[in-house]
This record gives sequence, structure tokens and C-alpha cells, in this order.
Amino acid sequence: MIAPKKKSESVASILKAIREQYPVIEGFGTTVEAILTKDPRVVPVIHSFKRRLKEEKSIKEKIMKKRLSGVQIDSNNVFSEVTDIYAVRLIHLYPHDVRVVHNVIVDHAAKKDWILVEKPKAYTWDPDSIKFLKSLGLKCELKSSFYTSVHYLVKPRKNSAAICEIQVRSLLEEVWGEVDHKIKYKGLTEDERINEHLAVLARLISAGSRILSAIQKK
Repeated sequence: MIAPKKKSESVASILKAIREQYPVIEGFGTTVEAILTKDPRVVPVIHSFKRRLKEEKSIKEKIMKKRLSGVQIDSNNVFSEVTDIYAVRLIHLYPHDVRVVHNVIVDHAAKKDWILVEKPKAYTWDPDSIKFLKSLGLKCELKSSFYTSVHYLVKPRKNSAAICEIQVRSLLEEVWGEVDHKIKYKGLTEDERINEHLAVLARLISAGSRILSAIQKK
């Protein structure tokens, strides 16, 4: 006899579990933010920073999307499947300044201020950027959307539900990211012309990044 299929945990129940951990997640996230934004090695290269605690509506949408793709999510594994509930974004001016931020994040992990959940990822499509980022020991992945950013997942200890996503990107990459975000918010991601414009903008951003790198070397 075939055993009946186990019923999935309700999304409401999963959200309740997340809600209970919000203070812990936010507390750790603000600690990460404070450590990085006050580190004397980071301060000179950071243009600005942002923070975000993901709203329940966005978390629900992410859970539903993952379930539709076949991922089984419940209150036991949701914190390892939805890892961007709290995010800190550090924005630097010159492309190669990411090296400074990367070294600081890794250094704090070595000092046990946090642990790296996984190997840091660099999302990029530009060949020159791939070469540079790989030299830092970063795992490079390509996104068809032309999204570019370096992501780190850190947590205070191995068995903690609190994970903070650290996003590191240049000011020009932030411009592209903000435009892309607005387009998604307006539901225009299926518009082929818009996507073509985004691809052109990504190439212009890449060209601008090369110019900034040349200026920095002077």
C-alpha cells in the first residue's frame, strides 16, 4: 500500500515561526551592520549602506515560489531556505574596493564575530569582473538578468536561526539594481523591450566601472 502523501505545513504556521524569531534575527543583523559600518578599514571605502528586514508578504511570496519549484519548506528548515530575512547592503564607489570589504568580512569570521554559512557568491556576467572576483576566492555565478552583487551569509553560531545576508556592490551597480527593482515592482519583467534596455544599461555600467577603476589607479 502506498503511504498517503504528507500534508505540507501551512504558510501561516511557518510565518508564525519566523515572527517568533524576528527579534533574534534583527538583533544579529543590526550587530553585523554596526561591526561593518564602524570598522576603520571599511569606513574609507564605503559610500553608503542600507538595511532591510523582509516583510511577511515578501517572505510568503518567496516560500510559495520555492514550493512551486519543488522545495519542501516548513518551520524546521525555513531559516536555511529563506536566508535574506535581514540584509545589510554596503555600497562602495570604486569597483576594486570590494577587496577591502571582503577581507574585513572574512577577518571577522576568523575572529568568531560570526560564521560564514556558505562560500561567498559573486553574481556577475562581466569577464573582467569574474577574473578579479575569483582572485579573491569568490564563487562566481551568472544571472540571466545581468544582476551584479557579492553576497555573504553569516550567522552568530552554527545552530542559530538568525542569518544576515551581506550584500556588497558598487554605486554604479546599485543604480542598475534600483532600476531593476522598480521594474519588478511594476510587473514589467515580461516586457522584452524593457529587458533589452536593462541589458544595455548593464553594459554601460560595466564600461563606467572600468573608467572608475582607471581613475582609481591614477
